[in-house]
Amino acid sequence: MSPVDEPVSLKAYDPQWPIQFMTEAARLVEVLQDSNLGVEHIGSTAVPGLAAKSIVDVMVGVADLDRSQDVVDRLTLLGYEDCGGVVGRRYLRRRDGRQFNVQIMEVAGPQWEENLLFRDYLRLRPDVARRYSEAKWAAAEAAPMLLAYSELKSPIIEELLRLARSTVPSDSGKRTVQQGYDEIAERYLTWGGRVQGDPRDRLLEAFAQRLPDGARVLDLGCGAGLPSTKQLARRFEVVGVDISDVQLRLARQNVPNATFMRGDIAQLELSEGSFDGIAALYSISHIPRDEHEALFVRIACWLRPGGLLLASLGATGHPDWTGEWLGVPMFFSSHDADTNRRLLRDAGLTLVIDEVVSMQEPEGEATFLWVLAKKPAP
Repeated sequence: MSPVDEPVSLKAYDPQWPIQFMTEAARLVEVLQDSNLGVEHIGSTAVPGLAAKSIVDVMVGVADLDRSQDVVDRLTLLGYEDCGGVVGRRYLRRRDGRQFNVQIMEVAGPQWEENLLFRDYLRLRPDVARRYSEAKWAAAEAAPMLLAYSELKSPIIEELLRLARSTVPSDSGKRTVQQGYDEIAERYLTWGGRVQGDPRDRLLEAFAQRLPDGARVLDLGCGAGLPSTKQLARRFEVVGVDISDVQLRLARQNVPNATFMRGDIAQLELSEGSFDGIAALYSISHIPRDEHEALFVRIACWLRPGGLLLASLGATGHPDWTGEWLGVPMFFSSHDADTNRRLLRDAGLTLVIDEVVSMQEPEGEATFLWVLAKKPAP
């Protein structure tokens, strides 16, 4: 038997797995201190509803994998067995009592980002997660040992990764937005705190008051998770989507009890009726306005009957524009207020709140149409 081969025993999803991860992650952070740049829960135990081996997978990020021996040495003192590595990662496991796998890899490297992309895609798409779960049960029945089981799973993993990668932006305007926010992520938070007269908090409260505790909420363009995602996550089950890797990294730190996924919000494929509420605050104006009509139709589809959309949209209308903003190239595009109202109604949404609000940004006045729209119950 290979040193990393072992019997496979799948179990239905156990809500204790995330708790076990948090407990173990605290141990790892305390021991590794500054040697790690991030600890993430990955693998099937990190996806609600997904069948898995009762072994919690942990990803530890380092700056340079070639200089990770100190991290390995510290983990062996915690009872982990060093199982060596392959290109891009080191692998350790613990099998005394509760069971854990640890993968050490370079933070924000290709394997790090791919693990997060796969996990977050399955979290966002319960229908896809169910399909993957069925494939896992079939593989475990056919191959009771880990290495053969993993080989049988490879085709569906590659297929689902292709689907997950398809949510990553491809056109130039969206790449401009992604690269811009990657560069200004920290600075944007500071800049946002200097805006005067922003109605965000007031209207977010109006949105939240109309939703039951525990409602499922989608935050489109969640940024670094502050302030809106964090506020929503106090009461709701929140899924945040953003185009910027750096923003998402900050969001996972700032709002650890929410789920986050990288993606182009105009190209998401989500299940019908899967959310009670959707928030899109200062994000739709970064999508080409020719895509807004289709996006509103998708949003209406994703909402359950009676569900709510809170969005800030253009008020005066601007065609696609790329220029300098906060010191980086940035892309904006919007319809005027009347066109946005019409497109929302055409998508089947009823306007509950409809306000044109001007606020004072550090560079001058900015005006937005704020809407709270409802999907009528049948």
